[in-house]
This record gives sequence, C-alpha cells and structure tokens, in this order.
Amino acid sequence: MIDVLRASAKQFRLHWASLLTGLAIGLAGAVLFNFLTLPLPWIIGPIFTTSLAGLSGVRLWIPNWLRLPSFWIVGAVFGLTITAQIGEQFLHWLPSIALVVICTGAIVAMIALYLIHVAKLDPLTAFFCATPGGLVSMLALAQSYGADVKTFSLIQSMRLIIVIFAIPLAFRIFTDYVPPTSMNLSFISANLDYLALLFLAVVAPTSYVIAKWLRFPAPFILGPLISVAALKLSGQVDTDIPSGVISCALLVIGVSIGAMFFGVHFREVAGKLFHGVMVGVLMLVIGVVFAMIGFLFIDEPFEILVLAFGPGGFAEMSLVAFGLGYDVTFVLAHQLARILVIMAFAPLVVSLVKR
Repeated sequence: MIDVLRASAKQFRLHWASLLTGLAIGLAGAVLFNFLTLPLPWIIGPIFTTSLAGLSGVRLWIPNWLRLPSFWIVGAVFGLTITAQIGEQFLHWLPSIALVVICTGAIVAMIALYLIHVAKLDPLTAFFCATPGGLVSMLALAQSYGADVKTFSLIQSMRLIIVIFAIPLAFRIFTDYVPPTSMNLSFISANLDYLALLFLAVVAPTSYVIAKWLRFPAPFILGPLISVAALKLSGQVDTDIPSGVISCALLVIGVSIGAMFFGVHFREVAGKLFHGVMVGVLMLVIGVVFAMIGFLFIDEPFEILVLAFGPGGFAEMSLVAFGLGYDVTFVLAHQLARILVIMAFAPLVVSLVKR
C-alpha cells in the first residue's frame, strides 16, 4: 500500500502540470458547450477540447486516483435513481432486453465483416473492435485474448466519441429536448444529508473493490450503483448528490477520454481513426433501426429506446441518459444486458476465430 502511494506521489510530481493543463482545457470546453446550450456540456465539452489538444501534441494526464472516484460518484448517482418498482419494471422490459441481445449480435456480425474485408484487420481484433460495450471492460477482454490492443483502442475510442457526440446532438436538433438546468456547479440541494454523503464516500470505494474482486463488468460503476441502490431501497440512504459534484466528476471523465489521444500522430493513424468513425456511424444506424423496430411494440418513448440500443457502452450511455434527463434505470438494464451477453459469448467466438 505504501509503495502504491509513493508511486502515485512520484507520478503526480512528474505530471502535475499535465493534469492541470488537461483540467483547464476540459473546463474551457465545458464552459463553451454550456454557453452554446449544447447537451451534456460537462462531459462532451471536455472530450471535444482535450481530444483536439491531445491530437495536437499537448500532454494530458488524468491519474486513476482522480478518475476512479469520478466514476464512483456517477455510480452512486445512478444507484440513487433506482426505485422500489425495479422488479416490476424489469419484467416489463424483458421484450426490449431480448431485442437488445439480437441487436448486439447484428452489430458485432456486421461490423466485424466490415473491419475484416474493408479495414483488413485480423478476425480476432475485428471481433473486439466490433463489440459495442464499454471501452474499459472491452479493452481488458481484448488484452486477455491477444488482440491488437493499439488498433482496438483507436477504433473503439473514435466509436465512443462519435456515439457520445451524435446522440445528444441529434436529440437537440430533431426533438424538443431542452438542456436541463440541474447540471451546474451548485453545491447546495434541497434534499442534502451530509452524514449520508460521508457514508456513501465510504461505501462507494468499498463496493468498487468488492465488485472488482467478483469480476463484475465495469466495477467502478456497477459496484457503487448496486450498493447505493440497495441502501436506498432499504431506507438507509435518501439524499441528493449536489450537481456541482456531479459536474466535476463528468469533467474528469471527459478529460480522461480525450487524454487517450495524447501521443497519437494523426497522419500515422488516420486510416484507423477513419474506420473508427465508420464503426461508430454504422453501429448508430443499426441501433436506431432496432430502436425503431422496438418502438412498434414496446411502450417506451423512442428517445429512451435509442439510448437503450445505443452502442456507447454501459457507463457512457447511462451518463448520456442521466445528462439528458431520461430514465437511467431503463438504459442501465439494457446496456448491462448487452455487456453480459458479450462477455458470456466472447470465449466461444474467440475459440471459433482462432481455429
């Protein structure tokens, strides 16, 4: 433990300027997008400005000790949205969850074929690049099975950014969506229990460690989410998390996504980045088609179905749903089903690909 703390302190001494630079550039993006009344300004704005900065050679750095607590905060926020009707709701959602499973299979098959025959990737790397899961969980799987991690990271990062940008902007342009006023830097709330917040500050990291030990997908989100939801449903916790805290967490997450592009030389990887854009667009199109199919027999608004079928990943699409003011629980259930299906069938697909 002491060695880890020493290593973290040494990293901070070496990279503190890169950390402050990244946060400053991200904050500028958040302020700009907020001024333009664009959706999700506290995460999309930082992603936009730090991605450009990273591709331009600006050194950016977000340490794990800052990134992980930001995800814990988001997981706790999601957990507080869970209601006592979750069991009844889940039964109602079974048809749409089944359709998400079918949609996931269609996305993986079609995108893998594109990447094999057009992008000329090897089948194993193409499979993992075609999975519409969360970036972190899919990266761990890709590494464990020996895929080309660099190619995977470039294509999946671009896919993630395209999806996170496209869905909120489409809602802004084509629907009557109005950015919620709740996402600001206020640290005051009508339903604020400071003792409960201190309790959650202990519960969130503890549940992350347990979820990681149990090998949950996206444990940094799912651990705090499950534990906080259980506490809320049992009546132990009932508090708001100030929007200022949430906005700061989203800022850090946005900067961490944009910082992935530091050290990427555009001319050398332009082709892979282009295929990443195409993967994002194709996944979005397939997801929207299945959302349209679902809208014919599922009693949910079309916008929520787009988020549930959207190929952005468990944490990312739930963040979009939360920032846009839609039912986070519905999106969580469907995105989690998608990740579980991918993780369950990954060994079988890999064994078939390696034959």
